[in-house]
Amino acid sequence: MAKILAVTLARGGSKGVPNKDTRDLCGKPVIALTIEAVCQSKYVDDYVVSSDDSKIWRIVSGYTGISSLLRPAELCRDDTPTLPALQWSVGTYESLIGHTFEYIIEIRATSPLKTTQDIDGAIELLLS
Repeated sequence: MAKILAVTLARGGSKGVPNKDTRDLCGKPVIALTIEAVCQSKYVDDYVVSSDDSKIWRIVSGYTGISSLLRPAELCRDDTPTLPALQWSVGTYESLIGHTFEYIIEIRATSPLKTTQDIDGAIELLLS
């Protein structure tokens, strides 16, 4: 089976909606809804949250089986494209654990209503 890494890029400095990843939605921080959906996936082998924000780190630390990375400030600006931040996160994580993944999936915290079934369904389409 292919090795799959899920990555969530979550930064604290949003200007449009301040603290959007840590705001309460249905009694939980927005990012927690994403974390819970990813952690229940039957396909995701490893999961990493890449952030610059201590509130996000505290939320992530409440879950087992998730790694977190402190992303450099230059990759956490409003004008930073997703691709360089994702490339840094994947490269750093793969270097830390000593192996690579066949598939990388980005799971956005800002789409909090996705379910584990949505994630697994998308991965099944990818693999087929």
